[in-house]
Amino acid sequence: MFLLNKVNENPMVTLALYYVMPRSLMAVAFYYVSNSVNSIVRKSMENAIRMVQAASMDDMTGLYSKKINCLKQWNIWSQKNARLRLFIGMSTS
Repeated sequence: MFLLNKVNENPMVTLALYYVMPRSLMAVAFYYVSNSVNSIVRKSMENAIRMVQAASMDDMTGLYSKKINCLKQWNIWSQKNARLRLFIGMSTS
């Protein structure tokens, strides 16, 4: 039969060793992994932007493709138009 007749003499050490330290190590590891993933995603997005720009530009003349330029202008116009519609809709209601 097991009898627990001895109380923990130093509960702060036990709490720090089995509760605080593992969670702190997990938080540090999560921070490191999150930063690593963030930098990888950022680099791949920068690479994708460079690839789109390189694909839309003619190497011989250095001019942008008409189709790509029109699409960019359309996206800019539609975003401005959406903001304007949102503003007008908010001001009339």
